[in-house]
Amino acid sequence: MPRTSELELLVNTSVGIVRSGDKLVVAVPGNFSDKELHDHANQLEDSLPGVEVIIVRATALVVYRR
Repeated sequence: MPRTSELELLVNTSVGIVRSGDKLVVAVPGNFSDKELHDHANQLEDSLPGVEVIIVRATALVVYRR
């Protein structure tokens, strides 16, 4: 039986709208392979047209806006 990975996202943000042209950076625990991270990012990009999704292994993110 093939292994199936699952990703549950809990998003805490002060910005409620993601628009086309935005980059969405998602932190996940380090237990996913590079291929799994890439596949999950592609799935999110399919759901969010025009948004670049970047998934990184981390427990927290620091975000700034220019």
